[in-house]
Amino acid sequence: PQSVFKQTSALHLTISIFTTLIVGICYTLRMQVNGGVEPRTMLNIFELLVPVMAIASFAAAYYVGKNRYKKLNSSANLIDKMNVYRGNNLLIWSSLTGSAFFAGISFYITGQNNLLLYGLMTGVMLLYFRPLKSRAKEELNLNEKESDLLDQTV
Repeated sequence: PQSVFKQTSALHLTISIFTTLIVGICYTLRMQVNGGVEPRTMLNIFELLVPVMAIASFAAAYYVGKNRYKKLNSSANLIDKMNVYRGNNLLIWSSLTGSAFFAGISFYITGQNNLLLYGLMTGVMLLYFRPLKSRAKEELNLNEKESDLLDQTV
């Protein structure tokens, strides 16, 4: 369980840094084009598409994850439970990362500042859904022995 949790934490950190870099690169590239941001009003459809796609993908990932937790056998060993936890987190993180990328690229295409803000907000949500031992205990309904084993990780 210790190695699974450490790998999950390292993966989350990598995804967060990668997402920040991509949104930052889109912003920098857009600022270098024509010396600043000149919104293209013909592409306002992205103002609707970005948040709707972000909410829909996050809701789907969250729903699929909750169903996996419900199907998880309470007598399964801790490693199997932690692998389910990691898989569910990967679903949520990939949903949020994809939404941030879509927002960053949409900002680059259109120059609409709201799209950049959507990308930054999904980045903050990505940081919020970091792997926590307390969240793992709650979501996996770990018993006292399993909780103690998980707490032994550094």
